[in-house]
Amino acid sequence: GTGFTVFFESFFGGKGSRRSQGTGRSSGFGHNTPESDLAGEVPVSLREAYHGTERIIDLQGEKIKVKIKPGAYDGLKLRVRGKGQRGSSGKAGDLYLTIRVESDPAYERKGNDLHTEASLELFTALLGGKQEISTFSGKINIAVTEGTQNGKIVRLKGKGMPVYGSAEEFGDLYVKLSVTLPT
Repeated sequence: GTGFTVFFESFFGGKGSRRSQGTGRSSGFGHNTPESDLAGEVPVSLREAYHGTERIIDLQGEKIKVKIKPGAYDGLKLRVRGKGQRGSSGKAGDLYLTIRVESDPAYERKGNDLHTEASLELFTALLGGKQEISTFSGKINIAVTEGTQNGKIVRLKGKGMPVYGSAEEFGDLYVKLSVTLPT
């Protein structure tokens, strides 16, 4: 289990309004959340944000599948129509979800670009050769030029994050090469 049921129950507190939580944060949707609307946060890993993912949200016994497209970013707002509470009019409000992308130990995200470090053996740095780099789309080999300096940054075009809502567009991956001395 993902613990999302508990997460949503504790977040909504059974009331359904962010106002009742006393967080003082606005929902960021450009309107005051009416009583019939619900708001919550969904944490995802950077890898899930890269590939896209889905979450099953248990809301008062109803399971709602929420699709999160590739390239989702921290603070992204999703609206699930008609999944809020029934207001006094009998019409259901909407469910608003804010995506929280957790930080990743290997990659730093800046917009649609990713930044990472890779260790490079001294001999490869001096003589040139190939270096394997891990990316979210798999491992790739890059060519290392002879006499590569410690701290050199290599840009891998199109190996960054997918652009949200745009299937064929990607940011870049910047790899900082750290030369390691032989032990």
